[in-house]
Amino acid sequence: MAVSLIPGRRLASDPGRAAVLGRVAEVAHEFHELDGRRIRVDIYDGRSRTVGVAFPEEATPKIAFHRRILRSRELSGVIAHELTHLIQRPRGPCPNGERACDLFALARCGNRFPSPPAYLTVPRGTREQWPFWAPLATVLAREALRERDAGRRQYVRWWEESFGRAVARTRLGTSS
Repeated sequence: MAVSLIPGRRLASDPGRAAVLGRVAEVAHEFHELDGRRIRVDIYDGRSRTVGVAFPEEATPKIAFHRRILRSRELSGVIAHELTHLIQRPRGPCPNGERACDLFALARCGNRFPSPPAYLTVPRGTREQWPFWAPLATVLAREALRERDAGRRQYVRWWEESFGRAVARTRLGTSS
């Protein structure tokens, strides 16, 4: 069963709507919790620096993306982040908060849709080379969630520190 995507008013009139809905559908395939649900997808304009928003409490949950990111290679990562917001509430499998959302999206989709996290702290220079760092970041994100399941409360900080150390070791050319 798949998610049912409904274009919002602005997206419905956008010439690139099929491509946007296709990308959302591709990423949504990774979110089995959303199977059988209807989700509105739309575009917003304005001066906001925010590239995506989610409205999980609406009768038909909605995600929307700023027009400037629609043709960006990072759109899939933003989609994963916003879909994660839809499964955060109410009482979803991941806790509320932007950093937790980034980590869960990274653990679930980081290899398939490599896009740097917006809210997690990463070492300088890694965002610009994210396709190189994405596999390591994804493995560590999955490990961080196992740490959380084992009772570690600071699992997001654990990921940031572990990723930072691993990047430093890689840059220095050491394996320990």
